Amino acid sequence: MVVEKQGYKALIETGYYGNIWIVKQYYPKKDVIHEGHRHPHDHISIVIRGRVLVKVDGRESIFTAPTFFGVDKDKHHTIIALEDDTAILCVHANEGKPILDPDGKPLTQHMEPDNMP
Repeated sequence: MVVEKQGYKALIETGYYGNIWIVKQYYPKKDVIHEGHRHPHDHISIVIRGRVLVKVDGRESIFTAPTFFGVDKDKHHTIIALEDDTAILCVHANEGKPILDPDGKPLTQHMEPDNMP
């Protein structure tokens, strides 16, 4: 998936294994936006490089790497890169229940071959 802003793109890669869904988001330029969405489960996002503005149901917070933040289920959230070369990992788990994609459909287990030793 690619998210574009003013000609720049956020590169998004996902993997789902062992009932953990991980979403890698890389923002090469600041001001790139990962538009608002919600999930039917809680999740943690780890800021591994850079700085992001996170909007959750109208509340704004800034997080600078290295750190993490949580988003409660069903909360509308948007992520905006505040620095070039920003990267975050979103980690989703659902207490043994299937993880659902943003359309409410269960995910099937998948990993890129390069991500499996």
